[in-house]
Amino acid sequence: MQTYEIIVVADAGFVPDTVRAAWRRSGVKLSGPFRPEEADEAALIRSGGVVIDVSLEASELFGLSERLLQLDVPFLFVVGSNARSSASGLPYRLTERQADIAAILNGLTHEHFDKTTAQLH
Repeated sequence: MQTYEIIVVADAGFVPDTVRAAWRRSGVKLSGPFRPEEADEAALIRSGGVVIDVSLEASELFGLSERLLQLDVPFLFVVGSNARSSASGLPYRLTERQADIAAILNGLTHEHFDKTTAQLH
């Protein structure tokens, strides 16, 4: 089985071992977490996408998002496994639940993603 890699940008401790193991069983390697300034450009491009902890500083979120858009790397903002979700299932939650894994994978691989409508400013 081929492993799909997703890079996690967050503070240390954002991905519990139970979450990492569940994603691995689903064929996905979670790399990181890395701080925004530590995210290697070649690794970003080579990955299947990036999930970013929405609780990072706004300037970090904006800078990294702009960089990922320029590199044409798919990304999503996520909350950690301890966060509550709304009735709509949003926001994206990085948990061990199969439904959350599927939602994130679907969001990162959505073939109709249009960068022209995703401008950040």
